[in-house]
Amino acid sequence: MKKMLTGLFTGILTLTQPSCHAFPYELEEKVREEWRETGKWFKYDSTPEIPDFWSSAEETRKNQRGDCDDYTLYSAVKLSEFGFNEKALVFLWYMQIKVRGEPINIPQLHVVHLLEYNGLYGSSGFSEIDRRIPRYSSVEDLVKSYGFNKNKEMYYAVINLSDIPIKSGEDNKFFLVKKRIENANWKKLEK
Repeated sequence: MKKMLTGLFTGILTLTQPSCHAFPYELEEKVREEWRETGKWFKYDSTPEIPDFWSSAEETRKNQRGDCDDYTLYSAVKLSEFGFNEKALVFLWYMQIKVRGEPINIPQLHVVHLLEYNGLYGSSGFSEIDRRIPRYSSVEDLVKSYGFNKNKEMYYAVINLSDIPIKSGEDNKFFLVKKRIENANWKKLEK
């Protein structure tokens, strides 16, 4: 009986311990703690801004509010302290509206901080649905895990933020990122 129980516990430990390609538990705890702390002060503000205004990490912390892009820049700076890159994952889809009876496609963007670790991908965003520990083997698998807009064409792109001054400043970071979004290597998500 003792041998059988020892074998059972060994099997359970093997299943629960991360493999060499798993995301380390200690790092996962740091990320989750940062999400908890940010959740205490960050308030989502969906007030439309024309042109869109992307605040620096410092301004977002000071204002304690923002939308998905503000949170993404804050997360990219904050989680870089744990060794994560400064990259954004941008989602694009079109919402169709009618103007004078004619259909018009309006582009819709959503952005999250792309978390990469040893070939695994996750994301950090302002809402729980955007917070995914790196466990996906590709960016496409990560995007598919979101499961939204199944009836619409969905596109995604990865944008490098590391050489853009996103940490501080009161200027609109959108204009620094806009060209990269326009020239990104957009991929269509296959259904």
